Amino acid sequence: MKATSIIVRRATPEDAESIVRVHHSAVHCFGPEYYSRDICEVWSKPVNLARIQRFRTSLNSEENFTFVAEFDGTIAGFSRLSLPNTISAVYVHADYARRGIGNALLLALEQLAISMGIVTVQLPSSLAAEKFYVKNGYQIIRQGTHQLSSGLEMVAVFMEKYLQ
Repeated sequence: MKATSIIVRRATPEDAESIVRVHHSAVHCFGPEYYSRDICEVWSKPVNLARIQRFRTSLNSEENFTFVAEFDGTIAGFSRLSLPNTISAVYVHADYARRGIGNALLLALEQLAISMGIVTVQLPSSLAAEKFYVKNGYQIIRQGTHQLSSGLEMVAVFMEKYLQ
């Protein structure tokens, strides 16, 4: 039996298409259990060149630190820390769910935050990811809404974790 490995590394502009595909897969596989089709379609629009280019540009931002997780050489997930202290993304492609990839990506962000002197991280969680974050030590601050680019609002859970 072939051993599998997860490698977490900083994302590069060449990873943009894979990252956008991971996001689309995760949202459209896990989101519909909690959100309407309209919300899922706005939350993660179809993969196209314009969307890939927008994400590629955001990778070069001084405010965002993006990681990818490779699972046996394939980009299976990504995560992002947005300064000053927000975890703005942890997504895993549906084909690679529940293999420890999300945990590895979250840990990489937390270690980066600690190395930057960040004491507390916050995040807006989807309902689909709430249990994942609670299992990883995040506390619920409040439930509210997150406004999408179209103006639609989706229910979100706002959470935080004190890093040690």
